[in-house]
Amino acid sequence: MKKRTIKEKREERDKLSGEITVYLALSMTILLALVLSVIESARVNTIRFQIECAADMSLYSALAEYHRELLEQYDLFFVDVSYGSSRTGLDQTQWHLKEYLDYNLDSMRELILPGARDLLALSAKDAEVVSVSLATDEDCLVLKSQAVSYMKERTGISLAEEILGNMQYVQQNHMEEGIEEERERNRREIKERDGKRIQTADGEWKEIHIDDPVGHIPVRDSGLAYLVTKGSGGVSGSRIEPSAYVSSRVCNQGDGLAPERQAAEGIADEVLFGEYLLTHLSRYTDRKEGTRLQYELEYVLGGKENDAENLKYVLNRILLIREAANYLYLQQDSVKQTQAQVAALSVSAVLFMPELAEILKEGILLAWAYTESVNDIKILLEKGRVPLQKGVEDWKMGFIDMLHYETALTGGSGCEGLSYEDYLRIFLLMGNRREKAVRFADVVEMDIRGTVGNEAFRMDHCLESMEVHFAAESRYGYEYEIQKRYGYEMLE
Repeated sequence: MKKRTIKEKREERDKLSGEITVYLALSMTILLALVLSVIESARVNTIRFQIECAADMSLYSALAEYHRELLEQYDLFFVDVSYGSSRTGLDQTQWHLKEYLDYNLDSMRELILPGARDLLALSAKDAEVVSVSLATDEDCLVLKSQAVSYMKERTGISLAEEILGNMQYVQQNHMEEGIEEERERNRREIKERDGKRIQTADGEWKEIHIDDPVGHIPVRDSGLAYLVTKGSGGVSGSRIEPSAYVSSRVCNQGDGLAPERQAAEGIADEVLFGEYLLTHLSRYTDRKEGTRLQYELEYVLGGKENDAENLKYVLNRILLIREAANYLYLQQDSVKQTQAQVAALSVSAVLFMPELAEILKEGILLAWAYTESVNDIKILLEKGRVPLQKGVEDWKMGFIDMLHYETALTGGSGCEGLSYEDYLRIFLLMGNRREKAVRFADVVEMDIRGTVGNEAFRMDHCLESMEVHFAAESRYGYEYEIQKRYGYEMLE
């Protein structure tokens, strides 16, 4: 058999004619159209998916720019939209979002292949913030709700029950207002009899002057803080200019609490917010270095522009509670009742006014309760404890101590009962909810402005969540828009 050469094979192949049927040609057209449609559909869906992912990553990246000092000092996540400057508005945040979107849409940025082609060719067109949740929205409810959320992860329910029990005892016994009413009633009864003319045994008429026993203790208004802090460093002289802070200026407004964030408005939330404040703010018994006000918790309660006034406000409230509790105890102590009765009878006999004995007795008991209360406060400020309801063994001040109370104040470090912080807990729980949150925002601004690069820091520039409208386009003629909401509450 003769073998064909390569040349012969090539010549034979060249003589063959190519042909295709009409049916196959039509079929190929349909198949090709189908394949190209599938490819284009894949491109469209990939573009949509890519933009979705890029939008998510842009939001994550923007929220990753949280304020470091806020996290360091207060365990709070917020983005300062001024980025350390004095500029207001969301322009810088929107610019950052668009830059992040553009970066994440560029699928070829790290691909080093000669001749490689970007089949998506996407770029960012716009990133507009359509709604935001600012820290100061709804009277700082956004700020407060995040603080409460932080505490929910760290605090048990037993503490809340104890604080609620103490507050209910104070309210049910009307301690703050009840003792003032009793003192005023006794003062009024004494005043009605003061200056009364009586006839002595020798027939002469004499005008009788009666002093209020409590009136002989002059530290109630201005000298209390000085008296109980004497020897322990005195009272801070720090003060602020209120107009520079949230509670006294007009703030930028966002769109309120995010739908995903649970509003901290229940009684349990108030307990947790109080615990948060105790954990993060300074007070007389636990001061921090470098703060504008030394007594930050006292400021949240009092709202005055200087430490001295805020401490005075808190101490006077503690005094009322302690005075009421001590007065209630004296009503049940027969020995002390007898001592007061004997003294009152002696004075009324000298004044020839036996009907005055019972009034003077109550005045003496009120004065005794007051001096004991001043000593209680001294114990509290020295980081001791005082029982809310005292027993015989807990009483410190003797009857004679009322006459020289300044030198008789012993202070000390009681081991049972409530501490200074426990009284602050009670006041925080009883306090106005709006005022607490807004004054807390004041304190945060005071502290953060004291750090490097944050001199213009404002809480109403701090963003917790945002809803953003993203727009992107492709060189292949496609445009795509998407709107997404994201915030720190969605990370919890």
